[in-house]
Amino acid sequence: INQEQATYLMSAIESCGEVVNMIDNLLDVHKYEAGKLSFKQSNCSIAAILVTVLDRFKGSINQSELKLQVQIEEGLPTVLLDKNRMIRVFGNLMTNAIKFTPHGGNLNIECRSGVSEKSKLAIIIHVSDNGTGIPPSEVPTIFDRFVQGHPHSRRTSGGCGLGLAFCKMAVEGQGGSIPATSTLGVVTTFTIVIPAGDTNAVLFGGGKKVY
Repeated sequence: INQEQATYLMSAIESCGEVVNMIDNLLDVHKYEAGKLSFKQSNCSIAAILVTVLDRFKGSINQSELKLQVQIEEGLPTVLLDKNRMIRVFGNLMTNAIKFTPHGGNLNIECRSGVSEKSKLAIIIHVSDNGTGIPPSEVPTIFDRFVQGHPHSRRTSGGCGLGLAFCKMAVEGQGGSIPATSTLGVVTTFTIVIPAGDTNAVLFGGGKKVY
């Protein structure tokens, strides 16, 4: 196939993927609210999950000519998580960041060790973009079902407002938190805080590695 056909084919594949993701989000949110959702947890590397997700978005990032900066701390511990659902969490955040960041804009991902609000060891992940931003009055509602963030974007957004609702459910359901901050026209940051557990404390290391 030629380049034009390849472009159309890739768009079709990405559209199908978005539809499947919407359905998965809707089903999981309803299961969670009904108390029937279970998490299949195993020891996972957050760094490996991030790299997997970023690899999937290379095409979209390059197409939009976005500047991606990634910093992942070396020596992070493994944590008990539902790997597939965390891949979807980061995928949803990346989809939003790419969707609402202007052509040639900046995306920043940082993953490091830290301390949670409960003074427990944690892994902290920041996903930031310099897109249109979210009005302060609307930040508290962006994790609600069928509410779309970045409503003032000039770009066609699509979606049905379930991605962030799923993220909140999946992260909090596994003992973590996912606050968001935004300054209109400057930066929007989603922060995922995942408890690491005292048994893995010795695995924390220093230094940074860039993806």
